[in-house]
Amino acid sequence: MYRHCVTGFLLVIRRYRPADKDTVLTLFSTGILEHIRPCFYNAMTSPLYLTITPTLCAVGYLLGSVFGAVLFPAAWVGLIYYCCHEVYASFVRVRLRNDMQDIPGNFLSRPDDCFWVAEAEVGARAQVVGLRSSGQRSPMLFPGSAGATRLAWESLHLVLRLPRGPPLPSPSTSSRALL
Repeated sequence: MYRHCVTGFLLVIRRYRPADKDTVLTLFSTGILEHIRPCFYNAMTSPLYLTITPTLCAVGYLLGSVFGAVLFPAAWVGLIYYCCHEVYASFVRVRLRNDMQDIPGNFLSRPDDCFWVAEAEVGARAQVVGLRSSGQRSPMLFPGSAGATRLAWESLHLVLRLPRGPPLPSPSTSSRALL
């Protein structure tokens, strides 16, 4: 067990327990799905897509319709968002259905494997606020797909969600000894 103070919250890093499953699945899903908006933003601000969008607007206008000038780029932007969403949502669906259903079997079965969770005291009780996987399991999440394997490794590498609310008082010198 490891204790660390981050922004006023005392984090306890410990090994995964089966009772953590629901919270870990929620954190995993939320942590992966947060990538949709940055993915969409990166796609839409790429030079290629910055060229395609106004071109579609011009094509719609040249076809004699202001409605087409708005509809074509809007449909394009919607398609790009849908694709970005589907990449991450399908990844989450597959992982939740397969690997994440048996965390001990998939992430704790080898001697060098470990699945860590971070706990913070929220209110008067400890709550799991983060997770991290380490070991050899991660490259096997998507065999044969280098990009998806990298995504799987990064997504399980560290997910940390600190609770909202007033931070705890800054640590005293006695609590710093725990760190």
